[in-house]
Amino acid sequence: MKLSVKQIVLAALFAALTAVGAFIKLPISAVPITLQVFFVFLCGLALSPYAALLSQAAYLVIGLAGVPVFTGGGGISYVLTPTFGYLISFLVMAPVTSFLARKYLFQGKTAKFAAFCALLTLLCELIGIGYMAIVLSSLGTPLAASKAFYLLYVFLPIDLVKLALSVLLASALRRRAPTLFNA
Repeated sequence: MKLSVKQIVLAALFAALTAVGAFIKLPISAVPITLQVFFVFLCGLALSPYAALLSQAAYLVIGLAGVPVFTGGGGISYVLTPTFGYLISFLVMAPVTSFLARKYLFQGKTAKFAAFCALLTLLCELIGIGYMAIVLSSLGTPLAASKAFYLLYVFLPIDLVKLALSVLLASALRRRAPTLFNA
């Protein structure tokens, strides 16, 4: 698929915003609350599915190449950290949010968009927690079911609030700068 210069620039911008979001954090546990998910949702709302995927793939490649853009740094060894699964979920979250926004939200079907995005958010949390369970198990410290449910219980509602805030911001930006958000 061919992308315009505008789409490439916006994809790069959202990769950078996701990196910035990694450092705006509230460290409540081993998995801090960051603004990364907010920017991933906003990326999906602003870009086409392909450009949104490209944005988050660029973010991961930059971090894995050693640039410290992840919450805990960067480098290829980051793949072995328990929270890397959340970063992998961004590759699902951004393009699927984009697809859902174009199919439902921008067509006035807000309730369907909200329902599908709630399921998407749950899926991404499960990807993150599942990856964490695999990594911790391989390190000899299995993730207790109670800890997994705690993470889901804490992060799912917070991520849904981030989704709602990103929709509000994207809606306001679409009204003020419609050409910016039609990438």
